[in-house]
Amino acid sequence: GYVYVYRPGGVQGWREVTRIAAPDSALNNGFGRAVAIEGNTLLVAQSPNDSSAAGMVHVYERNGPAAAWRHAGEFGAEGAARGDRFGRMLYLKGDIAIVGATRTDSMRGALFVFRRTGSQWKQEAKIRPEDVKPASNFGSTVSVENDVLLAGSGLADSAQGAAWVYRRDASGGWKMEQKLSLPLLPSARVNARFGTGVLLHNGVAYVGAPGLTQGMGAVLRFTRDTVAKRWGPIGALLPFDVTAQAQFGGTIATVGREIWVGAPNSMQGQGRIFRFMPDTAGFSSASRFGYDTTTVAQVAFGAWLTAANDLVVVGMPNADFGEGRAAILARTATGQWKQQHLNGRIFRPSAVAGKEVQCTSGKAGMFECGKTNMLSMVPIAEMGGGASMLNTVWGWTDPQTGKEIAIVGRSNGTSFVDVSNPSRPRYLGDLPKTAEAPATVWREFKVMHNHVFIVSDGAKNHGMQVFDLTRLRTVRGAPQTFTPDVTYRGVSAAHNVAVDSSTGYVYITGANSGGETCGGGLHMVNAKDPKHLTFAGCFQDMGTGFAGTGYSHDVQCVLYKGPDARYTGREICFGGNETALSVADVTDKAAPKAIGRATYPDFGYIHQGWLTEDQKYLYVNDELDEIQGKAKTGTRTMIFDVSKLDDPVVAGAFIGTTKATDHNLYIRGDRMYQSNYQAGLRIIDISNPLKPSEVGYFDTVPVGDNGPGFGGTWNNYPYFKSGTLLVTSGREGLFVLKDQSTTLTP
Repeated sequence: GYVYVYRPGGVQGWREVTRIAAPDSALNNGFGRAVAIEGNTLLVAQSPNDSSAAGMVHVYERNGPAAAWRHAGEFGAEGAARGDRFGRMLYLKGDIAIVGATRTDSMRGALFVFRRTGSQWKQEAKIRPEDVKPASNFGSTVSVENDVLLAGSGLADSAQGAAWVYRRDASGGWKMEQKLSLPLLPSARVNARFGTGVLLHNGVAYVGAPGLTQGMGAVLRFTRDTVAKRWGPIGALLPFDVTAQAQFGGTIATVGREIWVGAPNSMQGQGRIFRFMPDTAGFSSASRFGYDTTTVAQVAFGAWLTAANDLVVVGMPNADFGEGRAAILARTATGQWKQQHLNGRIFRPSAVAGKEVQCTSGKAGMFECGKTNMLSMVPIAEMGGGASMLNTVWGWTDPQTGKEIAIVGRSNGTSFVDVSNPSRPRYLGDLPKTAEAPATVWREFKVMHNHVFIVSDGAKNHGMQVFDLTRLRTVRGAPQTFTPDVTYRGVSAAHNVAVDSSTGYVYITGANSGGETCGGGLHMVNAKDPKHLTFAGCFQDMGTGFAGTGYSHDVQCVLYKGPDARYTGREICFGGNETALSVADVTDKAAPKAIGRATYPDFGYIHQGWLTEDQKYLYVNDELDEIQGKAKTGTRTMIFDVSKLDDPVVAGAFIGTTKATDHNLYIRGDRMYQSNYQAGLRIIDISNPLKPSEVGYFDTVPVGDNGPGFGGTWNNYPYFKSGTLLVTSGREGLFVLKDQSTTLTP
């Protein structure tokens, strides 16, 4: 991690003057997790997400406003243990520092108070309410005014939330004065997350409850009765013109006499700041603003908020597809607020080309590997990506020239890369997203009859783009910008698309935001003439999916030739339907039928699957079981015996060598190629279908712990005749690899 230091100046108003790194320079160390500054003292937390360290606070000092920062030491908590997450919150005022550690004391969390004496910081108090339960995240937020401290915990009391008021006595000790709870009936407090944001201002305690009222949120106001010496509610600040899940109240700050409140999920994730101006009636005057009212980008404006006088910094952690951005707001002489956006310098690997990089002693360059060589790597910026991120990948072999083409999905379009010479890939051009649709992290496509069919989830008005891949033959010089041959408007946005080349049909899954959504099930399209598409019908396996509408997240459709002779020659679809595996006969598009269904008791999200080549087994990944703790020992892949299509059964499970979240998998011969997010590509030998074993891997993310979560590799394509493997990794780029564990045969 880094801490970026900006000063006023330059054309835009603020310029970066330095970037501070941790003294140890270790990867994944959590440096910069929180910062606090006053005068010539800067505190920087180094708080890793894993259990490699307890966390610490670095102290930096300078000799004046124009001087450079120098490292002056560090401090930690007494009796700290690895995994405490010391440093999740920092407060600095004079010679007093308060540091949050959200997982200390058996996951209960605590606040540590330090006092500076000379050049040393010494711990003088530890604050933790006795009634805090494990996993409450206590220590994540605090506000101090004079001798009063307000600490919040949105996850306390089973996510109802709570806040605690402490008062400093004459001896300097902190005594708990009162616990504050949401002044509503217990049924209304469920998941309110009261205490997520807190602020003390002019004797009033402001406590945010972003989960209240279906996530619309509220900020409750409390004052202290000086006679009864008790805090009681005096009203609330409420959002206006918001829908459910706006998350109003997660952050709160005072700007002059105004109270500013963040609602990072307002406006479909764009985020907004709400300004409340005091008047004789209290806070009857309010307004709101975002970072850019002309875009629908889901940047979570307002997720972080801090202010000093006429200067406000607003965090946008979802900007640039999760890389993050900050907005500095400065008040002009006329009272208007001027915004400037700041970006960090995010690490991205450099291009690799010209020579195959051998996997030796577990490394291919900077990437960890096993029996997998790197033929080349193309960064996002070198294939038209700009500030986007990658998602899916598929391949096309030109039947006329034999060239192998990588089709690479980006958040803002689709790139085409010639990998016929896999160590010298050549970027051919870009097919931008549909102009009127927003850029989103989701883009999926498949190839049939020399055309690629492209959809994007969460991208209203995108439709399904169809592009004739033979047009790539004409690219001779500089990369070109293409337009689709057809945009199918029967759907607006969709999660995925499958094709069956033997029948000429396209199957769109998870359609939403307009058009014929088919309840999120299969939207079937006749694509026998790819430039003249016609809607063929819907299929919904009612009762599956979390909404029960037959939502299908992903699907594989085949002309069946497997062991169940009753369905030979029929067109069968195998759907990952969130809560179940769904098997359907879609031969008759006017009357498709659900013929089989299976699930398992501890599923998280039944996501995607692929058939073995004999169509006897289906391997299925679950995208949430690792995150939810249901797959505790490693990445879990479910094995279904589908030899009887009307009675699919769980035949076993494969547990991987890491605990990463699994996303997509494909099968070629006796190899299964899994894209497992942070752990990269995993190569599994399935010659014994019920006893798979990992025989190779390539980790596309050079930092991280390969644990549950997103980021890293999204998809892979293992079907080129040459054996070249394609793998996309969200922030890194396109990897062109070679499996050394086997010889891939056509």
